[in-house]
Amino acid sequence: MKYNTVKIGDYLYIKGRIGWKGLKKGEYLDYSDYRIINGKSLTENGIDWEECDYISKERYEESPEIMLQENDIVITKDGTIGKVDIIRELDFPTTVASGLFVLRNIRPDIFNTMFIYYILKSPYFKNFIESRKEGSVIPHLYQKDFVEFDVPLIGLEKQNKIVEILETIDKKINTNIRIINCIENIYDSLFKQWFIDFEFPNKDGLPYKSSGGVMVECELGEIPEGWNYVGLNEICEVKDGTHESPKQVVEGFPLVTSKHLRKNSIDFSSAKLISSKDFEKVNKRSLVERHDILISMIGTVGRLYLVQDKFVNFAIKNIGLIKSSKITDYEFIYCYLKSSSMKVYISERMAGSTQQYISLSELRKIPVIKPSNELLMAFKNSVNSLFEKIYSMTVEIGILEDLRDSLLPKLLSGAIEVPDESVVD
Repeated sequence: MKYNTVKIGDYLYIKGRIGWKGLKKGEYLDYSDYRIINGKSLTENGIDWEECDYISKERYEESPEIMLQENDIVITKDGTIGKVDIIRELDFPTTVASGLFVLRNIRPDIFNTMFIYYILKSPYFKNFIESRKEGSVIPHLYQKDFVEFDVPLIGLEKQNKIVEILETIDKKINTNIRIINCIENIYDSLFKQWFIDFEFPNKDGLPYKSSGGVMVECELGEIPEGWNYVGLNEICEVKDGTHESPKQVVEGFPLVTSKHLRKNSIDFSSAKLISSKDFEKVNKRSLVERHDILISMIGTVGRLYLVQDKFVNFAIKNIGLIKSSKITDYEFIYCYLKSSSMKVYISERMAGSTQQYISLSELRKIPVIKPSNELLMAFKNSVNSLFEKIYSMTVEIGILEDLRDSLLPKLLSGAIEVPDESVVD
């Protein structure tokens, strides 16, 4: 079915941070009552609130035009442009950094806000962005781009039905994410109980430390008798990805850097592609295999990703590669590296003023507690199925996201029918 089209910018309030009001790195706070969404916290999977920064009340209040409201849409306009999310609820006064636009639906009588959101997440809009980027040295999304972006003008009832279909998929995705978070809390709690609080079951099945288990002093504090600390490189090989910059190609293999690592996934959408020849060359140095652990070494240092894919088809650059695939205790190493004590350890060993990083030699020296092999095997038996469950649910999320993103163009084009109604003139 053919629809009339309109310029979406005519129906939106569009504001970004005024240039001279941009924030310097030193102005961000560890915590305050005022939060700011930046480019790194707006991911391909939406806003990662844990990656948001904080600013002063004065800096928040000086830009009332970008103070966020519920149902506002935020979208990146610099760097990896076109990452988008909708503000469903706010528990903090929140604003945006210089690299983002705030979009607000000013004609809810014409457009369902969620319909606009799904349009902006669809290949339909991504293709439009790519057409604007061609020939640009520094990609940028301009306010005028929204003025020139045509969208089908269909009746609200049909919009609502399309949104209902897509939200059903999103609800399943969000349910999976909540379950994954619960599973992670389970194995994190068990790890803390056994290897931080030392309340693993003793030979009688009782909590070791509180049942009088013998503790001995070492340089890093008290540990159970018979345990010790060793360098991470004494447990498994620790290396990093290529430091070269292979030529980008149109079709090839993704080259993943620190900025592409997510909590349980890799953002391949913004990774450049390299040729088969370069892929093989990089992998001679740093082949990534199932059950290896990747760790970001620059920018947001210490972000972890456990490789669960059975077939790995990407290469890495400037990422730490912990070859836990070569040992049986990859779950233990992963939990250990993501523990709060290791986050502190890594943060204390970062270098760099303009952009922070951690060196490969520091990664190799990370002290890892060494319990008995029997206890490590007991831990593996307790958590392995949980790791496998997270992997299967993560795969399902990817399938659902692909389905959601491919449905909208089909619903708009008529390839998939939505119950008919009057078309808006």
